[in-house]
Amino acid sequence: MNTIPQSYPEDKKDIHLYDYLEVLIRRKWVVIIFFTVLVATVAVSTYRMTPIYESDTTLLIEEKEPWEGTNILTEFAGMKPSKVQTEIEMIKSRTIAEKVVKKLYYDINIFDVSGNLNPQITDVTIPDNRIGKIFAVTFQDNERFIVTDDSLDKDKVIGSGRTGHPFSGGKDISFTLNNAGAGRDASFKIKKESFYSSVNKLMAATSVAPVKSTNVVKISTRDSNKQMAADMANSIVEFYRQHDIRARSQQALQVIHFVDKQLDTVQGKVDDSLSALAEYKSSAGVTDLGEGTRAIIKNVTDLEKARAQLQVEKYQVGSLYEEIRKNISSVSPSALSVFNDPVVENMIIRLSSLEVNRQSLLSDYTEKHPQVVALSAEINALRGRAHSSIMNILKSLENKTENLSAEIERFKTQLRELPDREKKLADLTRNVEVSSSLHKFLMEKVNEANIMSASTLSQTQIVDEAVASLRPVMPNVMLNIILSMIVGLIGGMALAFFIDYLDNSIKFTYDVEKRLGLPVFGRIPVVQANKAEFITGEEAVHANHSSLITLESAKSITAESFRSLRTNLQFAVMEKKGKIFHLTSSEASEGKTTITANLGITLALMGSRTLIIDLDLRKPRIHQIFGINKEPGITHLLTQKATANEITETASIEHLYIIPAGLIPPNPSELLSQQNLKDFLDEAREEFDYILLDSPPTLPVTDAQLLGRLADATFIVLELGVTKLPAAEQTIRKFRSVGVNVAGAIINKDRPSNGYGYYNYYSYYYGDDAPTGNGKKPLFKFWKKAGQA
Repeated sequence: MNTIPQSYPEDKKDIHLYDYLEVLIRRKWVVIIFFTVLVATVAVSTYRMTPIYESDTTLLIEEKEPWEGTNILTEFAGMKPSKVQTEIEMIKSRTIAEKVVKKLYYDINIFDVSGNLNPQITDVTIPDNRIGKIFAVTFQDNERFIVTDDSLDKDKVIGSGRTGHPFSGGKDISFTLNNAGAGRDASFKIKKESFYSSVNKLMAATSVAPVKSTNVVKISTRDSNKQMAADMANSIVEFYRQHDIRARSQQALQVIHFVDKQLDTVQGKVDDSLSALAEYKSSAGVTDLGEGTRAIIKNVTDLEKARAQLQVEKYQVGSLYEEIRKNISSVSPSALSVFNDPVVENMIIRLSSLEVNRQSLLSDYTEKHPQVVALSAEINALRGRAHSSIMNILKSLENKTENLSAEIERFKTQLRELPDREKKLADLTRNVEVSSSLHKFLMEKVNEANIMSASTLSQTQIVDEAVASLRPVMPNVMLNIILSMIVGLIGGMALAFFIDYLDNSIKFTYDVEKRLGLPVFGRIPVVQANKAEFITGEEAVHANHSSLITLESAKSITAESFRSLRTNLQFAVMEKKGKIFHLTSSEASEGKTTITANLGITLALMGSRTLIIDLDLRKPRIHQIFGINKEPGITHLLTQKATANEITETASIEHLYIIPAGLIPPNPSELLSQQNLKDFLDEAREEFDYILLDSPPTLPVTDAQLLGRLADATFIVLELGVTKLPAAEQTIRKFRSVGVNVAGAIINKDRPSNGYGYYNYYSYYYGDDAPTGNGKKPLFKFWKKAGQA
């Protein structure tokens, strides 16, 4: 048969959990290395990360004003009370962040602090053209220090100073360094960062969130300096409360200014209307009006008051719009409720945020930079939508005012239809009541606004101040290690399966039987390496004795595997005297020579006369395994330089004979193809029961094909996980192309796993009596045949 059987879908092996375990066991070092490297990398990175500390402060935001009643903006201008979410936006605003950065010198980065230094600097001045430059401060003793420009010349001193006193380095830098607990050679470095980038950094390090179902807000800040984190949180609260007081006072002043103008007009109307009414009652003798007329007058009074409220609201919207156009960053989010439109409020807040980002970009780029251009386009588009929305609000207020004016005219028309005397009285009475009501209302609100303007109380209460945290929140060492272990284990397993998927080596006995179409005659487990002494003639040499496990550990699993192989080979070629078995492999280092040697010993121990011939004339090893001389050997016989008796070695094992390779020829293939090799083997059949031919690997050279034709059966040695499937397939094709009988395969270095299979049963049967094959002394000697010494 010259073709290799192919597997079909119906022949495919079912995948079981054990198959996956086999892959993991086979690729365990991939999993272990991946796991170890990942966990070690994460551990080292985690321990080298700069600790980040977090500080929290909580703030109670009251939705009611601190005095009785509601303020002028709520009741008179239609504004709604400030809500928690709106105030959160104010706390997170750039306006607050800028003030905190300036107060804490947050744009001044202090790093590379040596020893136990705790430098605290104030009154820092570094010009913008020195942004990003590094200044090194080095102490000469406990108080005196020098400053060098680390960005230009580390040895160039730009000034010296003392702690507690202002330092000035000319146009480069000035600051005051407070007691830092310094000693000689202690040092730290200073670098100024962009103001707007520092503002963005602070905003990114700040989180503000409401506590569920309460009016309490939690403000959290993070920084590598634990005290700085606490100062940031407390400063944000401080400036927010100041802004809250100032914003409410400013709003009250605007209302006072507007109402004062209204009061001047209303006061004159009150005086004139009262005089006119008194004079008319005296001259006309009419003192009272009917119920219907009074109802009409009341309606007109209420409508006039509502129209006045709309006028105030229009004033507020217009004033706020002008403020937004001039400087949007100065607008308090709480003031945006005057629009009474959440969409507009969100647009203004978003517009303010975009302006912050634009200013930050302009600190690093020009107006023509693509990012700045894109952001400016977005700002212009959003500003256009906000303008249209505010204009719609003003238009709506204008329409409402016109509707009220029309309704007032309708009631006035009804009053004109009264009799002349009653119509005059009704008109005068209406003027008095409307002007008096508006005057009283405006006076009350002016007083409330004055109180509000003078108030230094905030609508907020500090529940808990921020304190320096004792432990960092980042990195979380334990969490990082646990996650890296989980990811390392899963990733290692995934990598193991991926590598195994890419590996085209023979992995299972199933592959040999189904893919290659060869029966498996034996499975030889891994043999542990070990040193032993051998004797040939009168000389002692050291060799790798692990190759002869069948003698070293007769009761080992490996030795029993060779006995099983011996039994199977006895039936490979039936009814033939002097069976010649050819053992080869696809490529080098797959164990064919070791298996040949041990198989020969096993056959000899059975009482069969066995001859091992080393026909690997390129890299012979049989003489090394048995500790005999390489010369004379088979090449001497083939070149007629020695006889069969002269090249045949005997061992201390009865019935075992060995022919080494001899002198390595320049043309091994031509030598092996000669007729005298076939003649020698035919003669050897009469003398020996088994003849084992150890040949070179098949793929590199053609020697194995020549020897295969001389043998009764050829056996291919395969190593699971090493021998490539394409290589094995090509080997079989090469043999069958020249008519070689490929009888089967022998699996070498089989690795029993998880305690299953024949190997485990054998160990269980022999128990502690089964030798391990480690550390045993050699049990045999080799010598030349008698009469040849």
